[in-house]
Amino acid sequence: MKNKLPLYLSFCLVTAFVFNAFSQNKVTIDEYIPSTAMVCARSNTDTLDFNNHQGYKSAYSRIAKDQIDVNFTKLFYQNFPQESLPVPVTIVFELTISEQGVLESTEIIRSLFPDNTDDKMKTMIVDVTADSWNPAQYKGKNLTSQITLPITIYPKKNNKE
Repeated sequence: MKNKLPLYLSFCLVTAFVFNAFSQNKVTIDEYIPSTAMVCARSNTDTLDFNNHQGYKSAYSRIAKDQIDVNFTKLFYQNFPQESLPVPVTIVFELTISEQGVLESTEIIRSLFPDNTDDKMKTMIVDVTADSWNPAQYKGKNLTSQITLPITIYPKKNNKE
């Protein structure tokens, strides 16, 4: 009996695995189309390329990144005239762009400024990039997406910025 017990237990275990495998339903998933393309990574990187999926095109602004930086810098010094930055400072925003290319929400991921300036900074990025967004696309279909946008605020030039 001692010799047959391990054999009997092995047989029971194999039988259980076989019947369990046949009892599971196989579900096939149609080709995955993300309802919201998550293009941003909350890590120490500012942007993340989403080139794993052929046919995916990230949301983008029709305004050049350098021009957004310059426009934001000008607006920053208009709203905070007392500030004087000795070196360029980067603020990282997370933006949600709708299927229609409308900026739906903004969050500040990284900033060296006090928290009480966040609301004003969010308003400023909306003003600087208003009506300039093209939505993300996957195989020709517009998607709501999130992107990270690092903005550089430059030091004043001779107090005329």
